[in-house]
Amino acid sequence: MNKIIEQKIQKSPESCGVYKFFDQNNKIIYIGKASNLKKRLRSYLNSNNYKNSNLNKEARNLTYEITHNEAEALILESRLIKKYEPKFNVLLKDSSSYFFVEINNDIFPKIFIVRQKKNPMSLYIGPFTNGTILRNILVALRKIFPYCTCKRMHKGSCFNAKINLCPGYCCNNTISFTNYQRREYLKNIKNIQNILEGNIEKIKHTFEQEIKKLVAREEFEQAAKIRDTILALDNIFEHKTIVSHNIGNVHNNFLILKQNEILQSLKKIFGLSNIPHRIEMYDISNISGDYAVGSMIVYHNNKFDKNEYRRFKIRYTNETPNDPLMLKEVLLRRSKQKWEPPDILLVDGGKAQFNIAKQIIQNNKNFKNTKIGALAKGKQNLFIDNSLKPIALKQLPLETKLFLMSLQDEAHRFAVSYYHIVYRKRNLEGKVY
Repeated sequence: MNKIIEQKIQKSPESCGVYKFFDQNNKIIYIGKASNLKKRLRSYLNSNNYKNSNLNKEARNLTYEITHNEAEALILESRLIKKYEPKFNVLLKDSSSYFFVEINNDIFPKIFIVRQKKNPMSLYIGPFTNGTILRNILVALRKIFPYCTCKRMHKGSCFNAKINLCPGYCCNNTISFTNYQRREYLKNIKNIQNILEGNIEKIKHTFEQEIKKLVAREEFEQAAKIRDTILALDNIFEHKTIVSHNIGNVHNNFLILKQNEILQSLKKIFGLSNIPHRIEMYDISNISGDYAVGSMIVYHNNKFDKNEYRRFKIRYTNETPNDPLMLKEVLLRRSKQKWEPPDILLVDGGKAQFNIAKQIIQNNKNFKNTKIGALAKGKQNLFIDNSLKPIALKQLPLETKLFLMSLQDEAHRFAVSYYHIVYRKRNLEGKVY
């Protein structure tokens, strides 16, 4: 390997990314990815295997591109290999070393990971060099864009539909679907296709334009849902770019840019003497009372503090599910802890949940300065102690409404993630623990 390449390798960063080797004609002859570029590239200096020894003889130059994480690197590597078909990469059509994402041509297309392109009617995306990372990407994307994996139609809802990973109407032969539902399903599939093909910025731009239109029509709830989709995508690919919108900023930076206004608004709404520094939000997750869990998320000193998040396995047992009593158990257990008390304690639910929180928290001397609220998702209302009637969220400043919805969504996400863990453990072990 020549001196130019050796010098570039020595100067390469210990970052995730994709690298390209070029021959004397400046043609790409090999593309690879690495979680640590320096470590991976150094391996070529001392490698004697057939591929690397021949690559070293022909390589005359090297470039690399840093990515935020391995998911982004895998997708970029796949796109570049497909585009350039470098000679030292394994032959794309026949090699079983690669993975492809197959999207079949069903009326509700299914998505699979395969090693061979066997169905001429299917769309194949790839090649991908790492099946584990690819599966993790699809698992994460399915939470944002639900799709079906059932191999045949069946009666009733599948398990994936119950945990919001499948729309449900696509594989249940006891219900009919509408044209609108099919269009929404196909949108999900197209979004996943675009992301896997490396077009995530294009998707985000489309979402941002849609948010502007919704805000102009004052359809704030739908705008917030799309905002959450952008946040979820950023959580996968960890992009740090600032994205501004007419509604202030519905990206991660929305909370940063607007936090002073938000906290001042909450101070006024809840009748606090100072702006709140710690806010706790609680949610309960279960299906018909089974595998019930609770979550506590914390917004502390102007950020979501995940180190202070807590999960509760519900011990309440009764044949009839009762979310308020489950919440009561969680709050009673919380009240016995010596954690810092919140300025504002919020629960997911309506009047019943609000009364439970008020009964437990206001009778505890450790929470004498804590203000209580309940967010009713369906009616978009906020119950607070110093108001005779619930406050409609649409009456609040937009940034405050979106912030409260972000708290609620984060608590729900955290609760559902724990529910999945409990469900899997109990079913794998065949027992309740």
